[in-house]
Amino acid sequence: MKILKQLAIVTVITVSSLSAHTLWVNSFESFEHKPGHSLVGIGWGHSLPIGDSLSNKITIKEFNLVNTQLKKTALRNPNNKKENIISINDNLKIVKADVAMQKIVFNENTKEGTYQIELVTKPTYFTKYIDINGKKRLKLKPKDELKNIKKILFSMKHQAFAKSYFSINKWTNPTSLGHTLEIIPKTDLSKVKVGDNIEIEVLFNKKLLNANPTKDEYLVATSNSRGLNNSLFSYIVKGKANIRITNSGQWIFTVKHQEKITKGGTLKKLFKKANVVSNIATITFNVK
Repeated sequence: MKILKQLAIVTVITVSSLSAHTLWVNSFESFEHKPGHSLVGIGWGHSLPIGDSLSNKITIKEFNLVNTQLKKTALRNPNNKKENIISINDNLKIVKADVAMQKIVFNENTKEGTYQIELVTKPTYFTKYIDINGKKRLKLKPKDELKNIKKILFSMKHQAFAKSYFSINKWTNPTSLGHTLEIIPKTDLSKVKVGDNIEIEVLFNKKLLNANPTKDEYLVATSNSRGLNNSLFSYIVKGKANIRITNSGQWIFTVKHQEKITKGGTLKKLFKKANVVSNIATITFNVK
């Protein structure tokens, strides 16, 4: 544990890798009027709680409420294949923006414990190649579904996973949902205050994620008062990382992991489809 704390020093950095859009779950619970409720929706973009409306280039595969016994209830899925324009006038375009906001209402019989909101995208393939005529092309397909290929330049399978939580009466440690890349909090997120340390566990294919001699693995943490490009980070050592909370507000923890696909490796089932697997996982929570 001493080694972990020494390696997991939180440092302020600017993370260029977060320049791409990030996907997360918004969850805001209220107990002002008992028994309470939680407002749940989808975050997308560069700034908490909502930076942009969902892109039609991503498809939500799973959006569920998961109870303490891991029973899943489907939430409203906002998938939209085309831009829904309301009007165009005065050099402005008004577009319907669906971030899937919905209300989960508790009652006297709601079982106590920690509930999870999970969000999983459909895997997307990106293949850049040179065709038999010498032209560079980019297709959103696995490489084994393409024809007239002379040379593969880049081939990747990408998938995003996001989670948030609320607890009824007491916090219970969340159970893994089996995501390919998954962040699991080991600290009671319902009582986090400024100055507290949060410990998390990171799994890749249900095994602890760890740095290797050629690649560091790290957790990126930021809040709505910091901006997604002004973040804290902690190295992931033996699947563990620690972050000290510096301010109140909504926080997002992000882990990105890429791994090469080899013919005899653990990802060998994907060998014909891509050269690299890329995953991103987030969890969000609120600090009072």
